[in-house]
Amino acid sequence: MTEETTKLVVSDGAQGLENALDYHFYGVPHQRCVFHKIKNLADHLVYNHLAVDGDKRDDKAKRKAQRARKKAILADAGAIYASDVESEIRARAEVFRETWQEREPKAMTNFFTDFDKTLTYLRVDFPVSLAVLIRTTNRLERFHKEMRRKQRDIGMFQSEEGCEAIWYLLATRETAKQQAALNLRP
Repeated sequence: MTEETTKLVVSDGAQGLENALDYHFYGVPHQRCVFHKIKNLADHLVYNHLAVDGDKRDDKAKRKAQRARKKAILADAGAIYASDVESEIRARAEVFRETWQEREPKAMTNFFTDFDKTLTYLRVDFPVSLAVLIRTTNRLERFHKEMRRKQRDIGMFQSEEGCEAIWYLLATRETAKQQAALNLRP
C-alpha cells in the first residue's frame, strides 16, 4: 500500500490511526466509519429534559425513557445517511441537529466533530454500488471476527502456508458474499 495505490482509508476514528495516516498516507482521503460515528452518540447522551412516564423517581420508568431516547436519536442519526447525495445528507444532518441540540448538546457536539469525514466516500471515485462497503468498517471487522473464530476452531496453524490458505479461503468467501449482496459479478 502506498499513497499512489490507495484511494481511500476507512477507520473507526481511533486517534493513533489518524496520526499515522497523516504521516504515511498524506493526501489519501480518510473516511470515518458511519456506523461507529452513530454508535458513539450513545456514549455522550446525558438525557436532559427526559420525559418519564409515571413517577420521575421510578428507576424503571427512567431507564425505559432513556432507552427510548437512545433508540430515537440513533434512528434519527442513521436516517441522515439514507441518501447518496451530499446536499441531502447535510440537510438531514441540520434537521437532526435542530431536533436534538437542546436536549443532547454534548452528543450533538461529539457527532458533528469530524462529521465531514463521514462523507468522504461521496467524493472518491468509486461505483455508487460500493458505497455501502466503503463508508463503514463493519464488514472488515466481521471478517476479522470470523478469522479469529476459525483460528480458535483450528487451535494452532501447522504452517505459515496453512494460515495463508485459511485467510485466502475466508477472503474468497467474504468477497463472494459481498458480491452476492450487491448483485455484482466477479
